Amino acid sequence: MITSRFTTIALALVLSLGLGVACSSDGDMNDGMSDESSMSSMASYDRAGFKTFVVDGRLWVFREGSEALMEYEKVGEPAKLVTRIGEGPEGMTIRSDSGETIDAYLAAR
Repeated sequence: MITSRFTTIALALVLSLGLGVACSSDGDMNDGMSDESSMSSMASYDRAGFKTFVVDGRLWVFREGSEALMEYEKVGEPAKLVTRIGEGPEGMTIRSDSGETIDAYLAAR
Protein backbone atom coordinates (compact mmCIF):
# COMPACT_ATOMS: atom_id res chain seq x y z
CA MET A 1 0.00 0.00 0.00
CA ILE A 2 2.82 2.42 0.84
CA THR A 3 4.58 1.60 -2.44
CA SER A 4 1.39 2.19 -4.40
CA ARG A 5 0.79 5.50 -2.64
CA PHE A 6 4.41 6.55 -3.24
CA THR A 7 4.14 5.63 -6.93
CA THR A 8 0.96 7.66 -7.28
CA ILE A 9 2.51 10.69 -5.57
CA ALA A 10 5.71 10.41 -7.63
CA LEU A 11 3.76 10.11 -10.88
CA ALA A 12 1.58 13.10 -9.96
CA LEU A 13 4.71 15.14 -9.21
CA VAL A 14 6.35 14.20 -12.52
CA LEU A 15 3.20 15.03 -14.48
CA SER A 16 2.70 18.32 -12.67
CA LEU A 17 6.28 19.32 -13.50
CA GLY A 18 5.62 18.54 -17.16
CA LEU A 19 8.62 16.28 -17.56
CA GLY A 20 6.92 14.24 -20.27
CA VAL A 21 7.48 10.89 -18.57
CA ALA A 22 4.62 8.44 -18.55
CA CYS A 23 4.04 5.18 -16.76
CA SER A 24 2.13 2.40 -18.49
CA SER A 25 -0.24 0.10 -16.68
CA ASP A 26 2.50 -2.54 -16.35
CA GLY A 27 4.84 -0.03 -14.65
CA ASP A 28 7.23 0.49 -17.58
CA MET A 29 8.54 4.03 -17.96
CA ASN A 30 8.78 5.69 -21.35
CA ASP A 31 9.57 9.14 -22.67
CA GLY A 32 5.95 10.21 -23.01
CA MET A 33 5.51 9.16 -26.64
CA SER A 34 2.67 6.82 -27.43
CA ASP A 35 3.56 3.77 -29.47
CA GLU A 36 1.55 5.22 -32.36
CA SER A 37 3.34 8.59 -32.40
CA SER A 38 6.79 7.05 -32.12
CA MET A 39 6.08 4.56 -34.89
CA SER A 40 4.69 7.15 -37.27
CA SER A 41 7.67 9.46 -36.74
CA MET A 42 10.16 6.62 -37.12
CA ALA A 43 8.74 5.49 -40.46
CA SER A 44 9.57 8.72 -42.24
CA TYR A 45 13.22 8.95 -41.09
CA ASP A 46 14.40 5.33 -40.75
CA ARG A 47 17.15 4.25 -43.11
CA ALA A 48 18.63 0.80 -43.68
CA GLY A 49 20.56 -0.25 -40.58
CA PHE A 50 19.24 2.57 -38.37
CA LYS A 51 16.35 3.16 -36.03
CA THR A 52 15.10 6.68 -35.40
CA PHE A 53 12.88 8.49 -32.90
CA VAL A 54 11.56 12.05 -33.04
CA VAL A 55 11.39 13.61 -29.57
CA ASP A 56 10.65 17.30 -29.04
CA GLY A 57 11.40 18.00 -32.70
CA ARG A 58 14.84 16.37 -32.52
CA LEU A 59 15.80 13.24 -34.44
CA TRP A 60 17.47 10.53 -32.36
CA VAL A 61 19.43 8.04 -34.48
CA PHE A 62 20.81 4.64 -33.42
CA ARG A 63 22.28 1.69 -35.27
CA GLU A 64 19.86 -1.25 -35.32
CA GLY A 65 20.73 -3.81 -32.65
CA SER A 66 23.28 -1.57 -30.90
CA GLU A 67 23.74 -1.39 -27.15
CA ALA A 68 23.02 2.34 -27.35
CA LEU A 69 19.62 1.62 -28.93
CA MET A 70 18.77 -0.94 -26.25
CA GLU A 71 19.79 1.54 -23.54
CA TYR A 72 17.70 4.30 -25.14
CA GLU A 73 14.63 2.07 -25.37
CA LYS A 74 15.10 0.97 -21.77
CA VAL A 75 16.02 4.19 -19.92
CA GLY A 76 15.80 7.07 -22.39
CA GLU A 77 18.47 9.61 -23.25
CA PRO A 78 21.99 8.14 -23.03
CA ALA A 79 24.58 9.61 -20.66
CA LYS A 80 26.91 10.32 -23.59
CA LEU A 81 25.39 12.03 -26.60
CA VAL A 82 26.34 14.01 -29.66
CA THR A 83 24.10 16.80 -30.98
CA ARG A 84 24.29 18.39 -34.41
CA ILE A 85 21.97 21.34 -34.72
CA GLY A 86 20.14 21.61 -38.02
CA GLU A 87 22.07 18.80 -39.76
CA GLY A 88 19.25 16.24 -39.88
CA PRO A 89 16.52 15.79 -42.46
CA GLU A 90 14.38 18.90 -42.97
CA GLY A 91 16.91 20.89 -40.92
CA MET A 92 16.17 18.95 -37.74
CA THR A 93 18.62 18.72 -34.88
CA ILE A 94 20.04 15.22 -34.86
CA ARG A 95 21.21 13.37 -31.76
CA SER A 96 22.93 10.06 -31.18
CA ASP A 97 25.39 8.26 -28.94
CA SER A 98 28.27 9.06 -31.32
CA GLY A 99 29.29 11.31 -34.17
CA GLU A 100 30.20 8.23 -36.22
CA THR A 101 26.60 6.99 -35.99
CA ILE A 102 25.30 10.36 -37.16
CA ASP A 103 27.79 10.46 -40.06
CA ALA A 104 26.86 6.93 -41.15
CA TYR A 105 23.14 7.73 -40.90
CA LEU A 106 23.50 10.90 -42.98
CA ALA A 107 25.54 9.01 -45.61
CA ALA A 108 22.93 6.21 -45.85
CA ARG A 109 20.37 6.93 -48.57
